[in-house]
Amino acid sequence: MKRWVRLLAALCAAVFLGTGALADEQWRFAVDGDRMIVDEGVQVIGYVGELMEDDQSQLVQAQLDMLDLNVVRELVLPDSLQMIGGSAGYRLGTEELTIPEGVWYMGGYCFEYSSLKRIYLPSTLREVSAFSFGDCDELEEIIVAADNPWLMSEDGVLYSKDGGTLICYPAGKQALHYDVKPGVHTIEQYAFFENDHLRTISLPLGLHTIQRGAFSSCGRLEAAHLPLTLKNVGMYAFSDCVSLERINLPEDIEVIATQDERDSWQQWQGTDIRNSILRNTPLLAGKGAVQSGGNADGEPELVMRSRYGILNPENARDLVTIYEQPSTQSRKQGSFACGSTVQLQDYEDGWYRVYWRQDQDEGSGEGYVQAELVEVAQTGESLFAYAGVRVKDGGVQFKNNGPCVLPYDEPLRAIPKGTTLHYERTEGQWAVVAFYDEESYAAWGYLYPSELIYTREYTGDSDRYGVVVSDDARDRLNMRATPSKNGEKLGKYFSGTQVKILGEEGDWYHVWVDFQEGYMMKEFVQEVLQEAR
Repeated sequence: MKRWVRLLAALCAAVFLGTGALADEQWRFAVDGDRMIVDEGVQVIGYVGELMEDDQSQLVQAQLDMLDLNVVRELVLPDSLQMIGGSAGYRLGTEELTIPEGVWYMGGYCFEYSSLKRIYLPSTLREVSAFSFGDCDELEEIIVAADNPWLMSEDGVLYSKDGGTLICYPAGKQALHYDVKPGVHTIEQYAFFENDHLRTISLPLGLHTIQRGAFSSCGRLEAAHLPLTLKNVGMYAFSDCVSLERINLPEDIEVIATQDERDSWQQWQGTDIRNSILRNTPLLAGKGAVQSGGNADGEPELVMRSRYGILNPENARDLVTIYEQPSTQSRKQGSFACGSTVQLQDYEDGWYRVYWRQDQDEGSGEGYVQAELVEVAQTGESLFAYAGVRVKDGGVQFKNNGPCVLPYDEPLRAIPKGTTLHYERTEGQWAVVAFYDEESYAAWGYLYPSELIYTREYTGDSDRYGVVVSDDARDRLNMRATPSKNGEKLGKYFSGTQVKILGEEGDWYHVWVDFQEGYMMKEFVQEVLQEAR
């Protein structure tokens, strides 16, 4: 409903702007191409709720929050601005934004689903939280004015000024490992929420509190080293970390929860509340794993947040069976090829509950697959950011019914020759692209990496990167210890995996991936060059 309201408002605003008339004095901005300038005198953008009730007559608000700002590449905010509320920059298209001096408050989800990669915060800002940057999946850096007395940033991460509290680690920050800086005693609620790049995290001696949901839904997090000084951990601190394999969580840890939360957990889950810390992680397998819970109305609640997995048996030519229940004795729902992409919905005692796309008429199937046969798919760029993609041979058929399409499904449509593609993201083993078709309608396509030629964003560095490509979605490329087919196998990698190229030896690239070096055949690695400046 919320999005329909926004869409309707955006359409109305487009009519008003096109005629040069404003239907309401609250539409206080001007648009010049892809540049939007908010009028001087505006003090509030977005929803600020109860903060406005007492002073609403004195505060002038621009209702940018009602618009789809995807086309805006530059947003200029006035010096009069004081508060930025929820949805103020919904789907904002700009990659950088400077918040002007005078702004003291940022609410929750200010720039949800935006393209922001870098945001500059003023010296006057004092009320901000990780929620302020909720659903900013591409945000890589938060930069705070040096003279801000309440906040600071280091390496793009937001801290309290005294360095004692880590407030927000951007969801789009692409480091594979992060050392939380010494002196931090508290990690705030949802500080690392939904970062899909981190593999490992080290926490400093002296840390005593990890708040609720701090690392929840970090889908690639494999290991976390917790210090001996840690005493308090909030509910769901590492929930939905579906790749988590190692964590030294103390047995006597104190769970931060109200009595009502403890009673509700016992009623719905029937297990020790400490299980809430690792809810829906493989670490609970065989240890009274938490069952899927419910909301306040007792209705089932999905907790995996649309993560994707790739069916990955040891032998790439073996089929993987999906069962009706989490048991090999239950009815078989079907057998699927290695490389098939499924949607992960829940984790239960060594099994994933999954959806998979059948076709547009039949909808999605549901069942259970053994977790050891699934590789949790990365949902973002880990080593570099794609700048653009184009079809290799000028014409390719694509799937448009979602990323859960199996590799042997029939293509549905064709991308016309010469079409410009816009890389959006990676989902499972698919590259998601957007483009305009022959009738100028926006369309989405789910393509295999082998069908595309990539470029990466210009950084000016001399590093070389590549992406694994294969014409068969079932195939996985071996990385070997030496540049020989007889070399020791160091791992197998699906099409779409990013690698750093360290050098060349004959028909082999010397590469770095997964914290180790090895060799991959050039035939199956496409080097990704930087965009021209």
